[in-house]
Amino acid sequence: MSGKFDFSVESFEGIDFQEEKYFGGHGGNLTSCGDSADDFSNELAPSSSRIVRKNSRVNTSTWSQQDDELLLLLMSEFGPGSWHELAKEYFGMRKTGPQLRLRYYDVLTPERIRGHWTEEEDKRLIQLQQEHGNRWTLIKEHFGNRVANDLKNRFRYIKKTGQMENQVKKE
Repeated sequence: MSGKFDFSVESFEGIDFQEEKYFGGHGGNLTSCGDSADDFSNELAPSSSRIVRKNSRVNTSTWSQQDDELLLLLMSEFGPGSWHELAKEYFGMRKTGPQLRLRYYDVLTPERIRGHWTEEEDKRLIQLQQEHGNRWTLIKEHFGNRVANDLKNRFRYIKKTGQMENQVKKE
């Protein structure tokens, strides 16, 4: 692989990310774009050597510890951005650029606060949700290092447990 993402990754030495277990479990059922099988896309130019399968999905639900470590290593080396290129160069067909971005910002980012929620944060969350609706990314700007997904989950928890009425009554 040549390009702007060239560097040695010692902790992943000896791992062939093109193996079937990393390739999405297609079991060798992929074919090149020039073939005429019904379930394959012929939309790419015949000179393309890319492999495309219609209606196939990249596994979004499972992230291994190796995937997380590789993503953190790539972020420390290159920083956020070029998600599509990172996905293509280092994750093959296993993950997409948006999956990398969401995993990093929603789960792995070092700035993320995972601690206890204060009563003040709950009040502010309820107030901002009433003002802005479910625009969690906009609401996130008022919370420093809380991620939008955590805000959404906390609001749903408050609403489900009936704490929302208690917070509103206190005001």
